[in-house]
Amino acid sequence: MTNVIYVEMPDGIEELVPAFLATQREGAAGLAAMLAGGEFDAIRRFAHNLKGTGTAFGFPVLSEMGVRMERTAREGNAADLRGQIQDLRDYLERVRLRPRA
Repeated sequence: MTNVIYVEMPDGIEELVPAFLATQREGAAGLAAMLAGGEFDAIRRFAHNLKGTGTAFGFPVLSEMGVRMERTAREGNAADLRGQIQDLRDYLERVRLRPRA
């Protein structure tokens, strides 16, 4: 794997962050099927949740991705969503939690 991204966990929620990441990975895995089915509203809801929770769990990049995906899903722009979904999946594949010293 190339270009691993290490992220610091916010204090006080260390035990919640791995589950958050797992949930986002599972959700992202289903986005391509949602897109193929024209489920723009479901993608918009996923992206809205990502926008609202990413930063709180120490992943501001996920919040930024959620903002873009939510807007694009609202517009029904399948071509742009396809790329954004791939970017999200790539990020989630590369991100790792930095161990605490």
